[in-house]
Amino acid sequence: MKAQKDIRLAAARKSKNFRIVYEYFAHYSYDDVFSSASRRLSPAGEISLKLDSEKSNGDPYKALQDAFNITLPAKSAPSKNFSLFRTHFREAAYGHGTEINEITQINSSALVALMCFYPINDKNPIEITVSSGNEHHRLHFSSLVLEKENPVYAANHPSSIDIALYGFDVNTGESVVLFLESKFGEYLTPGDFDSHYGKSYRTDYEDINKKKEELHLLEDVSFHAGDHGASIKGGHHYNDGIKQIVSHFIGAKKSYELISEGRKVYLGTILFDFSGLVDEGKTLLDDYCNCYKDLAKILNSIAADQKVNVSVIDNACTYQDFFRQAEFFKMDEDVKEFYKL
Repeated sequence: MKAQKDIRLAAARKSKNFRIVYEYFAHYSYDDVFSSASRRLSPAGEISLKLDSEKSNGDPYKALQDAFNITLPAKSAPSKNFSLFRTHFREAAYGHGTEINEITQINSSALVALMCFYPINDKNPIEITVSSGNEHHRLHFSSLVLEKENPVYAANHPSSIDIALYGFDVNTGESVVLFLESKFGEYLTPGDFDSHYGKSYRTDYEDINKKKEELHLLEDVSFHAGDHGASIKGGHHYNDGIKQIVSHFIGAKKSYELISEGRKVYLGTILFDFSGLVDEGKTLLDDYCNCYKDLAKILNSIAADQKVNVSVIDNACTYQDFFRQAEFFKMDEDVKEFYKL
């Protein structure tokens, strides 16, 4: 147990981009969480730690299965649904990207999305209220896809959204899908990020910039569009997150769910709040939430102008608030303990 404590403290001192994440896991309240041999920590490169176990032999699937005890029959513990875990692990680990190489790292946003959402099904649904354009909607979800790909412009570069929840509006019965971008510790390292897109995005970025100036929002973030393509620059916010929401908005407008199924599409982001154990996390969380709120207003105004049935959720949500609201959803007790949810 002391060795596990020492490795957590060492990671908190040297983890650079994920320093606050590892300070969170180094807190004394995690001593019992990491006392089990099934939750052994080992280095993942120079600045990260990954979950391991004596029986996993380097297999990420087995490591997570052991760490969260996904071995019980579903009838004994309905939230530990082995078949759902297997299905959604494959989606999360082998989607568009390199998640299989990082999904056991405790700073992984793919890991927190997988472990928190995988048990959802028709017998264990999630029901929450979301607000978009200051209108409240009660939504009921009973199925899930992780790393859902939506077309953008280049066929080989889709918009890959972390979480897609499928269900209906409780009040209207309308079929809906909620696309959520999952952020664990990424927003904790803001910087003057300058992201470049190809010419295909020019019109989108021109529309965003025009609407931004019209509404006087995101004033210290610039959306550039020209003959050589588009880019985002400015401030010291988590601009990479702004870029990703823009891409997901374009993907939502082109999604199969909207075009072929006629579903109402909601888009948002869900972030992990570290301020419960690390005070410094609140300032950075609030900064990105303020940026997101302005961006949501811009994108909702564009969606209204274009008459597309896509709504961006007004405020970024946190994992803590989201699952506090989903009171009937059965999350694994091991996951609740691990993330302090």
